[in-house]
Amino acid sequence: MRVQTIAICYLFIGLLQAVPARADGDGLSLEALLKNAVTGNAEIKEKLADVKVAEAQQDQANAAGLPSGQAVVLGAPMPEVRGDVNNSTTNLGKWGPFIQGAIQIIQPLYTFGQLGSYKDAAAHQILAKQELARMKKDEIVYKTKEYYYGFQLAYTLETLVSDVVGTLEEAAAEAEKGLKKKKSKIKPHDVYHLKTELENLRQLGLEATAAKKTAERAVAWISTKSFEELPVRKIRPVEFEKKSLDDYMGLARANRPEFKALKEGIQARRALRDAKQAQSYPVLFLGGTFAAGWSPVADRPNSLYANDYFNRVIGGGGVGLRFDLEFWRHSAEAPQSRKLR
Repeated sequence: MRVQTIAICYLFIGLLQAVPARADGDGLSLEALLKNAVTGNAEIKEKLADVKVAEAQQDQANAAGLPSGQAVVLGAPMPEVRGDVNNSTTNLGKWGPFIQGAIQIIQPLYTFGQLGSYKDAAAHQILAKQELARMKKDEIVYKTKEYYYGFQLAYTLETLVSDVVGTLEEAAAEAEKGLKKKKSKIKPHDVYHLKTELENLRQLGLEATAAKKTAERAVAWISTKSFEELPVRKIRPVEFEKKSLDDYMGLARANRPEFKALKEGIQARRALRDAKQAQSYPVLFLGGTFAAGWSPVADRPNSLYANDYFNRVIGGGGVGLRFDLEFWRHSAEAPQSRKLR
């Protein structure tokens, strides 16, 4: 009897694997639970935050190609200075304000691939982070379905064991009545064996009830949804076309997000390697500068050859090369660049 019961249980397990639930109107359908799991899961939100960080890094890389500059404004007291280019006097008994301002603007023209590599690395990094977020989402969806169907299976097994226990209870009662009759073919050890199997089934029923409650709590946890009782759904097998192993492997390579994330991550690292290698090259830029100073207690010499620190306006623009002379940092990052090959 016990062997038959276990066989029936395994039969139900085989029939209930990977089957969908029908939607209902009370907000506790599988679709509703999946929606809650995807929108409320903290792990998915963490991966989406990584995407935002990668997007910010891309904005930073794009901004490196735009004009950049700096402005400095200085204010200080100074003593009175009178005179011309040849002679000047300083009067420490009289003081006044001195204001000076300067601005510089630089527009990169050519970076020998450094800026472009950083942009490529940021773009591939975004795609890699997006695929990792999708992988985490698929993982949560899979777990939600697993817990949900686990509850449906546990409930079905609980009901099945309860029905079998009821049947055995009736059989045990009939066996005891038959044992008391004269010339009965029922032996005492048959009744004892039947009662033993009945208690074993009752134990299985308690295990099925505990499994159902555990699965119900698991569904509530993974879906971040509060409910008093998870409704039981009528489930049916899904019809699908069985394919070969090579077909499934091809689908996995084409659609699995971890494979796409790996591919994009490799591209991002290669682009980062190229950017690191180009950092020792100069940057060709177009630059401009403007500076002005003013003080009411200083005379202004009327000569272009005079170096006037207090009342002057100077500016200009041109093309130049900017070198990063941190060769020690470059040499320290060189092994990292070689590892990215």
